[in-house]
Amino acid sequence: MKKLAATLAVALVAALAPVTASAQPTDAALVQTVTADEPIAPRGTAVRLTEGHADIGPVIVDGRVELLLRDDSVTPPTWRYLDDVTVVLADEAVQTVAKGYDFTGAHAGDTVWVVPQTEVTGVPWLGWNTQHPSLDGQDATLHFGAHEGDGDFSVFLQSGGFSTPQVVGETMFVPAGTHAHANWVFTAPGTHTVPLSVTVGETTTDPVPLRFAVEGEEADTTQQSSLPWWLLGIGALVLVAGIVAVVRGRR
Repeated sequence: MKKLAATLAVALVAALAPVTASAQPTDAALVQTVTADEPIAPRGTAVRLTEGHADIGPVIVDGRVELLLRDDSVTPPTWRYLDDVTVVLADEAVQTVAKGYDFTGAHAGDTVWVVPQTEVTGVPWLGWNTQHPSLDGQDATLHFGAHEGDGDFSVFLQSGGFSTPQVVGETMFVPAGTHAHANWVFTAPGTHTVPLSVTVGETTTDPVPLRFAVEGEEADTTQQSSLPWWLLGIGALVLVAGIVAVVRGRR
């Protein structure tokens, strides 16, 4: 299996303190303009994001706060309901963990699947923003619910080099006009869900699960287990022959 050669930088683990999204330094790649006329896909429009840029963010729709995903992999950028989206991580998302990242649930040398803070070809680039004009300059707070799926899940921001990772806990304050990205880390393949909600002003939305399909080694495992089918057939014949011989020997 082709694996991404990049490794996570060595750093000390940050305390699980509240994180502010604006702590990420300004990056030219994060400069974008969100306009009020960007379409919202109808509910039930299922999509699988395999690569390209996308942001989670609050939008006020008909006077109601909604936490949506801005899919920038299509033209024009289209906002989607979270439960219509599956973020797909394949071989290109595989990274090897370096020392100092035990907070992810993985240890040095382990394989993990990462939605990275910086864009990587073949991997969805998932971030968040508070840039929709309907917010009218309001701040927001993102809420992360309990992860469901095999292994561990974590989110952290890192400025680069040997800087200390900032681990995102259950909540993250996002100032108005913010566009940021982080590292989303999964330690095992399979289907994962992460409930997300947002607070804008006095309103907090109901949690909605965002689905991740971590496929990296799942396909390889299936392929390897299906290759020696003929060995299984021979084994079955030998077993049957042995049983017949034992029965005849007792007569």
